[in-house]
Amino acid sequence: MDRLRQASVGRGQTLVIEGPAGIGKTALLAQIRRLAHESGFLVLHARGGELERAFPHGVVRQLFEARLQSLSADEQAMLLAGAAELAAPIVAPGSTPGGTRAIGDAFAISHGLYWLTANLAERTPLIVAVDDAQWADVPSLRFLAHLARRIEGMEVLLAVCIRTGEPEETDVSLSQLVSEPVTDVLHPPPLSVAAVAEIVGKRLSEQADDEFPSACHRATGGIPFLVGELISAVATQSIRPGADSVAHLGEIGPRTVARAVLQRLARTSEAATKLARAVAVLGTDARLGRAAELAGIPREAAVDAADALTAMDILKPGSPLEFVHPIVRGAIYEDLRPAARANAHAKAADVLAAEGAEHHAIAAHLLLTEPEQRPDTVRALRSAAEEAVGRGAPESAVVYLRRALAEGGFGAADRAELLLELGEAERSGQPHTAVDHFREAHRLADDPVTRARIAYELVATLLLLQPRWEEAAELVEQSIAEVEGHDHELAVRLEASRATNAFYDARLLFGLLERLPKMKQLAGGESPARREVALQVANLIAWLGEPNEEILRFVDLGLSGGHSPAEESPESWLVFSTVQALSLTEEQDRALRVAEEALDIARARGSIVGMGVASSSRGWVHARRGDLVSAEADTRVALKLLDEIPFETGKAGALFHAIEPLIERIELEDEARRIQEFEFELDPHSLYWPVGLEARGRVRLALGDTDGGIADLSAVEQTLYAHNDPNGWGWRPALALAVAPRDRDRAFELLRVYLDRAREIGRSRAVGIGLRTLGLVEGGEPGLAHLEEAVRVLEDSPARLEHARALVELGAARRRAGHRADAREPLREGLDLAHRCGATRLDERARQELLATGARPRRAMLTGRDALTATEQRIAGMAAEGMSNPEIAQALFVTRKTIENHLGRIYPKLGINSREKLPDALAAEG
Repeated sequence: MDRLRQASVGRGQTLVIEGPAGIGKTALLAQIRRLAHESGFLVLHARGGELERAFPHGVVRQLFEARLQSLSADEQAMLLAGAAELAAPIVAPGSTPGGTRAIGDAFAISHGLYWLTANLAERTPLIVAVDDAQWADVPSLRFLAHLARRIEGMEVLLAVCIRTGEPEETDVSLSQLVSEPVTDVLHPPPLSVAAVAEIVGKRLSEQADDEFPSACHRATGGIPFLVGELISAVATQSIRPGADSVAHLGEIGPRTVARAVLQRLARTSEAATKLARAVAVLGTDARLGRAAELAGIPREAAVDAADALTAMDILKPGSPLEFVHPIVRGAIYEDLRPAARANAHAKAADVLAAEGAEHHAIAAHLLLTEPEQRPDTVRALRSAAEEAVGRGAPESAVVYLRRALAEGGFGAADRAELLLELGEAERSGQPHTAVDHFREAHRLADDPVTRARIAYELVATLLLLQPRWEEAAELVEQSIAEVEGHDHELAVRLEASRATNAFYDARLLFGLLERLPKMKQLAGGESPARREVALQVANLIAWLGEPNEEILRFVDLGLSGGHSPAEESPESWLVFSTVQALSLTEEQDRALRVAEEALDIARARGSIVGMGVASSSRGWVHARRGDLVSAEADTRVALKLLDEIPFETGKAGALFHAIEPLIERIELEDEARRIQEFEFELDPHSLYWPVGLEARGRVRLALGDTDGGIADLSAVEQTLYAHNDPNGWGWRPALALAVAPRDRDRAFELLRVYLDRAREIGRSRAVGIGLRTLGLVEGGEPGLAHLEEAVRVLEDSPARLEHARALVELGAARRRAGHRADAREPLREGLDLAHRCGATRLDERARQELLATGARPRRAMLTGRDALTATEQRIAGMAAEGMSNPEIAQALFVTRKTIENHLGRIYPKLGINSREKLPDALAAEG
């Protein structure tokens, strides 16, 4: 009851009940459900089944479908609003996502189901109860683990029963669910001897001897279901419960129960035996008519047989037909010979197909049949796989397609197509296996266009997690040669793939530069592939330091017609590329629009990778605009999202984009210290190797780890990429400043190269950074002159943070030189600008420097907008724009309760008492 009380007041709870078969988990869960119902909870209940483990979202559908079907269309629409809409095709059959929403991404489905759960719990406290979770399908387990990680703050109790001792390997999502810090795990104890004695006394008419209950306890281990079966056997066989019978009890377990069940079944009619076997084959959805048809008996006979089986404690009363315990079902199912079982499942598939049942229901039976080279079996399995992929369950699709391959009976071209489908389904969860299947498909295909299409998918997989750049490059070269003259659009797409591959691998970069003229010719036009090439060219020449006009010309070609690089795919690396090209040319407003459009598309489609990439990109733009408060908020979202998936390159890119807020925001010290010890598992030839090293190196320097920072930045120096546009890379100035006390000559050389290149390509931000650093390294009057020049260069630059740094360093240098009065003006300006940028470390440094000059800077604000944290500012702004609490929560991936708590702290700081006053309060503060 305590857990129910906690859940009812918004302290979500997760309870896992673990134990062997028959220990009473189901009875305990039923009692929890009863108490929850009596306490006013809405009860959602589901049960996993051995046969249904391949049903995508089978358990989820049991939980939600019936509840939604009982509601009106308007009520359904309210529950499936916002992010919950992503779950509609799973739990509301026949519905389709609205607008730009699309399904198929596993995280998107779990995210939508989470918000459907939250919307239900908003109306009334909710219990989500799942029995036999060890047999639940993988997508449903993924949702349960997703819910458990976010349940705090919800009026929800998640209660899950798991049978231990199963031979199958435990799914990772199930392990995560059990190991979550918020999860309480219960292990129901076996019955005591006294409890067994009480059951014996109630169930047997004859008085038992004192030793008999103890003997029953030893034989069953006190497991309630086995105790009941043993006592039933004693009663049925007229065994006297006396001391002389103790030796005959032996030990009882599932096998003993199985024998007892089969003995009971043998005493029934032939029709009852056939019906029991049909129910065992059909699994949890064994409706009477369907079971009668599979058993080959008339419906009237099936009704009598079902009553007889219920009377013998083999079936539960009611519909659909269900065994009293999985052990009973297992006994009858295993009693069928393997060939008979396979034949029964084949017949069950035919029965379901004739009914027009869903593809996955038919496929579940086909998985258990023997391969017979039947084309209709392959078609059914492929249809089920296509449906599973579309519903965010690639794991189920993999199972179906592997069985389809085993069916056989098709030629090389058909096998290649099937292998291609299998590889696409495996890519997200089993990329190495997907590579093997793509390779085999590529070898079997004889049509050049098909081969090129397979090659394109293979290359994308090779670059997914642990990039195999050289193999991918060779494959693309070969495919372009094969497909030219057959499919021009595919050839251009392959060229774009080759360019992406080469850009991220230093070993291939020189070849990319040689092909740059050809890429410029291909860039532009209405086709997605040509727009992709244009944006790749823009990013490449931006990092190479070509003139802004040329860079922006290719950006315009890539974005022609208002197209966003995220429209083709929210996860596209082109979002990074486009934002970087615009930001390096100081087109920060345009860069921000591209990042925000990408974020809107990714959010609408529920793409975790896309939202992580877009949040990271937007955070980089905010930082370069000097808005570190917004940059911090985006950094936290990006790192949180990218922690959800094994996307190592994305994490390295996100850290690179987050360098400035990590360094300057005291509020991000938790993330900075985590990154200080971060170990990158990246290819040293990859662009993301120096990207990750610069991020970690500069953070280490900021935290005082000088040796670690110098080591990281020195490693960056050894890579080819680090010698590109100084407006993008910051390792040279940071390294120069760090090594100056030990090696001034090296520091000067680093800055000479940096400044020469910055002046050559005309990047004022980089020139200002170089001059500021040179002033600090050189010191004295020459150093002051460099600092003064840095301030002048940055005055009209959009790089407000760098201008603030230059002002503070100039003031500090004047103060050290004894010019205290002259130091105050740049320090005051620097303090004001640092404060407006949200650079809290720089703000504090400027404040201390001003105090050292004898000035009295203003104190930090305890109220007003300045007193709001980055997250509070983000939430206040979204609320002021008219977004509801659920909409804000969905955008920031937090609970509704979290938003309410934040607003409860925001209002007093702004001196207001309602949401309606937020716009005016923020405008006045601005």
